[in-house]
Amino acid sequence: MTLNIALQVGDPAPWFIEASSDRQGPYHFDKAAGRYALLFFFGSSTRPEVQESLAVVDRHKAMLDQANLLFFGISSDPEDAARLTADPAAPGLHYIYDGASKVGPLYGFRPEGPPAWLLVDPMLRVIAVFGHQPGVAQGIFELLARIPPAAARAQAEATPVLMLSDVFEPAFCAHLIEHYTRVGGALSGVFTEYDAGQSVRAMDMRFKRRRDCRIEQPELVAQIEQRISRRIVPEIRKIFQFHATYLERILVACYDAAEQGRFGAHRDNTLAAVAHRRFAISINLNDGFSGGGVSFPEFGPRAFSPPSGGAVVFSCGLMHRVETVTAGRRFACLTFAYDEAAAEIRRAHWKDRRGGDGG
Repeated sequence: MTLNIALQVGDPAPWFIEASSDRQGPYHFDKAAGRYALLFFFGSSTRPEVQESLAVVDRHKAMLDQANLLFFGISSDPEDAARLTADPAAPGLHYIYDGASKVGPLYGFRPEGPPAWLLVDPMLRVIAVFGHQPGVAQGIFELLARIPPAAARAQAEATPVLMLSDVFEPAFCAHLIEHYTRVGGALSGVFTEYDAGQSVRAMDMRFKRRRDCRIEQPELVAQIEQRISRRIVPEIRKIFQFHATYLERILVACYDAAEQGRFGAHRDNTLAAVAHRRFAISINLNDGFSGGGVSFPEFGPRAFSPPSGGAVVFSCGLMHRVETVTAGRRFACLTFAYDEAAAEIRRAHWKDRRGGDGG
C-alpha cells in the first residue's frame, strides 16, 4: 500500500495555525500537546470513503474528551468549512479547513490522493501511520481504546526543567510580598493573535486567573536582577549551554485560591510579541498554599513547586500550565531570560509600537 503522507514514525508532527471549527478561531496545533492526537487527512468530505470514516469517528466521539484524545479532520475542500462543524458533545473533535493547502504539504499529503491517518503522542511525535483502506477507521479506534491514558505516562522524571533552591533569601521574599501587598496587583491578561504577527492583549478568565504587580522601582529591579544573575544565569549556561544577557519585565504575581488562581496550558514564545523569550524563570516567594505547581503536559502529570525562595526554570518552548491553587495564595517572582540575538527579534517587533513590553 502506498502511503499518501511523508512523515514516518518518530518524526515530529509539524505545527500549524489554520482556520478551524473552533469557536475561538484558527487552531494552533502546538496546543494539542499533552494528549494523543489522531489526524485524518482527506481531500473532501464528499468522497464516499471519507464519509464512511467520519461516520466511524462520530460513533466513537465519546472518546474525544479533550483531556486524553483529540481528533483533527483536515480537509482540502474549501466547501467543507460549511459542511463540517464543531460538535458540543465531542470537545476533542476539530476540523481544520485547509482549502489553501497550507497544512497538507507540511505532512506530504496530496489532496488528489487517498486519505491518510496519523497518530501522534503527547509530545506531538508520530507513533503510527495508517494508509486508507476499508475498516481502517474502526481498527484505529479499537487500537486507541487499548492505549494507556496520556496522564499515565511515566516520563515526569525526565522533564527538562531546572529546579534551584535558595535563589532569594527569606527576608527578600517577604520584602517582595510586602511590596505587592502595598502596591496591589492587577488582573493579568494574555497575548493572542487574530492576524499573523499582530499580537494583542486580551482577558480570558477561563484560561488565566492571576494578579500581577510589575516591579518598576530601579533599586528593587536591580536587587532582583543581581540575584538572578548570580544564582540562575550561571546554571542556565552550564546545563543548557545558553548565555542569558537580558531579563524581561519583572513581576510579582499572585495566584489566589479565592479566585481559583491558575494558568492554562500554553507556551511562552509562540506569538510574535514574545518570540524573543528563551527561558522562563518562576521563583516562589512563599509556602503555605496548596496546588499552584507548574506542570508540563507533554511529559506527564507531575507538578513542580520549589520551596520558598526556590526557582523553576525551563525553556519557553515547553508547553506548561500552572495548576489551580486550592488553598491559600501563591506569590511568585516571574521573568524571562534571553540573549542579544533574541533582543534583536524583540526590538524589531516593537520598534513601531509604543508601550510594548512583550510581557
